[in-house]
Formats: sequence, structure tokens, C-alpha cells
Amino acid sequence: MQTANENITAITSTEFDSALKPENDELDSASKAEKDVEAEKCLSIITLLSEDEKEKAARTSYKYLVASTSTTSKDGDSSEKPPPPPPPSTEERDKYAMAMARRHLRAENGKEKKALQKMRNTIEYRDKMKIDVIRQCFTKNESDVTPPPEEEEEEEYQYH
Repeated sequence: MQTANENITAITSTEFDSALKPENDELDSASKAEKDVEAEKCLSIITLLSEDEKEKAARTSYKYLVASTSTTSKDGDSSEKPPPPPPPSTEERDKYAMAMARRHLRAENGKEKKALQKMRNTIEYRDKMKIDVIRQCFTKNESDVTPPPEEEEEEEYQYH
């Protein structure tokens, strides 16, 4: 008598992935066309934003926020630490702002005007509530993004 476990056959990840892929190229081209339309709509939303709004939209990404606010060390000992990376380019800023536009566009089912208004409301709310300042409270500088060496960690948290 066979158990249920003996009847189960192993499936490889490539077999699983191929089972999820569409059979014909028409679906691939349709989804590519939809992505192109979405990208065009996001681009049109971004072009309607001011430079300040684009910057604030890009800062919704923690990676961009940290990169755009990195500064030199305050203790003046620059020989130990490498210089901070250059600030993000406008292309990189626009890429992260596009990500925010895409989230709002998808949430509003492709309605550009509604997505733009919600995006501006979100930017205004984040500015009013000082969300970026709150997020920066958790990262003093670039070295806080990576865990400290073990001996420093023991000393730092000895009394906590």
C-alpha cells in the first residue's frame, strides 16, 4: 500500500517556472505593451512634478534617502573613513520618483490625474509629518547602515 507522500513527485524549479509562463508570445507582447503604457503614464506624472516634489518623492525610497543625505563625519577624522559617495544623480532621483508614481498609478487603476493628486497629497503629508526626519533618526551616518564589528557592539550595548 502506497502512502500519499510516495505518490508526490519532485518538481524542479525550472519546471515550476515554465509552468507559470504563458504558452504563447501574444501574452508576452500584451504584458510588455501594458508595461510600456504604464511607464509612459508614470513619466507623464513625473513631468508634472516640481523639482522639489521629485526629490521628496524619491526620498520615499530609504536607499535614496540615505544616499542623498550622506555627509562627511563630524569628528574631523577623515583618515579612518572613506569619503561619502557622491550625491545621487537626477536620473537616479527620477528613477525612485517613478517608483512612487508607479505605486500610486497602480493603486488608482491607471488613472493618471487621481494618481498625481494622491502622490502630491502623500508628499505633502510626508513633509508635514517630517517622515524623512523620523526615518533618519534610525541612521546617524553611513556606518550605522552596516552592523558594527563585534567588539564595538559588546561595548555599546553593555549597559542596555
